[in-house]
Amino acid sequence: MNADVLLSIQFLHILFGAIYLGGFIYIHFVLWPTLLSRPSAEAKGFYGAVLKKTTILMGSSLGMTFLLGITLGIGNHQINSLESLGTKYGITYLIALLANLVLLLQGPGRGPALLNKIWNGNQFVPDAAKTVKKMYRSTQVAIGVILICMILMVYGL
Repeated sequence: MNADVLLSIQFLHILFGAIYLGGFIYIHFVLWPTLLSRPSAEAKGFYGAVLKKTTILMGSSLGMTFLLGITLGIGNHQINSLESLGTKYGITYLIALLANLVLLLQGPGRGPALLNKIWNGNQFVPDAAKTVKKMYRSTQVAIGVILICMILMVYGL
């Protein structure tokens, strides 16, 4: 693959990954703590209003990161056969892809699930904050795995 095209794909891969990571950080460390500190009916109304756009942004950025990651693995000639998946790079690549798939499969349903699990009518359920943290735990682990894999792949491990 042409070096300029490969560089452009790598830039977009990093950009979409940064959008997803930044969105997750914002949601987990700013949005939810703010929502849980507001009156429950107000918080539910706001969350319902931003849910669709947030889901689209997070899903599309993660989807693009995933597709561009596959393209990079093949385009930089690191993954050029089934045997190459057995190399250190190939195994790390597969682990990153699997962690991305976990995020892609969980993501679209998480927002609506939280809407149903955090509020009972217009009131917060008891331990709403613990429920939010519990539902995002697997996301935190998957993001951590992906970041470690990205570092390892940069160094060819």
